[in-house]
Amino acid sequence: MEQISGSIINRGIAFGKVYILRDNPLRSNRTAKQINQMAVLKAALSNSSEQLDQLARITHYEMSEGISIIFEAHKLMISDPLILERATTLINKGLSAYDAYHQAANEVIDTFSKLDNDYMKNRIIDIEDAAERVLSSIENVQYEIELHFPTPRLLILDKMKPSVLINCNRDSISGIISASGSYNQHSGTIVRMKEIPTLVIRNIMEQIQENDRGLIDGDQGLFYRNPTLDFVNELLKERR
Repeated sequence: MEQISGSIINRGIAFGKVYILRDNPLRSNRTAKQINQMAVLKAALSNSSEQLDQLARITHYEMSEGISIIFEAHKLMISDPLILERATTLINKGLSAYDAYHQAANEVIDTFSKLDNDYMKNRIIDIEDAAERVLSSIENVQYEIELHFPTPRLLILDKMKPSVLINCNRDSISGIISASGSYNQHSGTIVRMKEIPTLVIRNIMEQIQENDRGLIDGDQGLFYRNPTLDFVNELLKERR
């Protein structure tokens, strides 16, 4: 058994088999030059906006106004004037809609990452999430991820993206460990609303394997890799 320390995002105890969610990197969409790339981008923005409208309505009804506001903010982010103006300039220089929007969004993200302001840095993951939705739409790839398992699993992922965590529920995801993130990110609000024990452990993707079992002690900020059942039962007994 291995014990690993992490930062607490949400408290609680979770035990289960590990499921590692790895990003499937999108490819540069080099569409034929005769296709109007501005039209491609506008269609992707419209589609993404509709998705976010629906997500905001659902979360407002099923969760809270505070959660729905996150996705209303994403809707504003995808059409941020700085991103769109830069993307338009790049398209006019011959880049595809995908490459132009990707570069423009990354430039804004890079600017935010250099700011000495935790609030603004915590919004980077929201910009990334919103931009990736548009890029997926350009490539005609489904962005939403549905995670359903017969027995609850521990979700291991690289980043706490709101669009991923909003689809996590306790009947399928007993706990979450992310390689990056912070308490004050919007994703932290989501997992606390869903009451899912969550930790951030740097380099967790390199420290764990798909078939491992794990125990999250969100009260102490600890993760136990492949604990014995006796240890699990004893810890659960202590916390009752």
